[in-house]
Amino acid sequence: MNDMVAKSVKPPALEEAERLLEVKRNQIFIEDDAFIGNPYALLGRVLEIRSKNGVCTSDVKDGYADFSAFPIPGIVVDENSKIKQPQQVKSFIVDTKLSTEVGVLNYLNASLDTESIFSVIISNQAVGLLNIQDGSYLNGVRAWVNDNQNIINDPSICHLLIVTGVVMKNIIRKKYKKFDVTLKGGGFGINFDGNLYTSAEDYSLDIRFGLSYLKIPIPNKTELIANDLRVGDQLITNQDVGGFFETGMLKGLRINQMNSDIKLDLINVMSEPTDDERAFINKVQYRK
Repeated sequence: MNDMVAKSVKPPALEEAERLLEVKRNQIFIEDDAFIGNPYALLGRVLEIRSKNGVCTSDVKDGYADFSAFPIPGIVVDENSKIKQPQQVKSFIVDTKLSTEVGVLNYLNASLDTESIFSVIISNQAVGLLNIQDGSYLNGVRAWVNDNQNIINDPSICHLLIVTGVVMKNIIRKKYKKFDVTLKGGGFGINFDGNLYTSAEDYSLDIRFGLSYLKIPIPNKTELIANDLRVGDQLITNQDVGGFFETGMLKGLRINQMNSDIKLDLINVMSEPTDDERAFINKVQYRK
């Protein structure tokens, strides 16, 4: 039997799979054919994370995410972040364990069981980032917050996320099933875990978008300041952040007066989700 097997393979470990797939810490994966022609249109979009029962708890089985009708205005895309040609990541085997553990592969889990595996080839077709150090980003976030107070104050809104990075991944997959040795005839395929897996299927293509995100802080729902931040020797408080959204000033400085380090620090401490927030966000379902 082993003479008919093309090669012996095994799925990568979780850490290796995430490295190969370039999975980021603040990243969710969605399917949405509307953006295939222009994935960069996702940059600056706002995701509204909602609870159907209007209560934002750690139990989000009824939670879902929709795109807001209103993107962040005036954002600037970092043209240097775009790739000039597709980047092949790698081909590898996906079993039920790996499809459960890795976000971009979760959708394959419904088609897998203990008797089947997928061979996948994944490539990055497009990559892009916002230039969050440009003053347009903070100005745009502030304008969005002030223009959308009805969304900010909606009790069913649990989190608001800004898409700051996008990667469009092509996933070419082929399903293999464990060979039934009681059947007559032979088969060529994959040696997985000491068993022969064969396939009668053609390759199929799926497209998924990896969205890197930062949060919009919501008073009384999310932490406005995740870590200490200072401007000079002055400690920034939650009240200062609230005042920034109202006036556009932080400790007497307007956005165009802040150096790049201050702007980046401000973005990081007020927009980086906590571990609890990230765990919440990772559980919700995206609804097209």
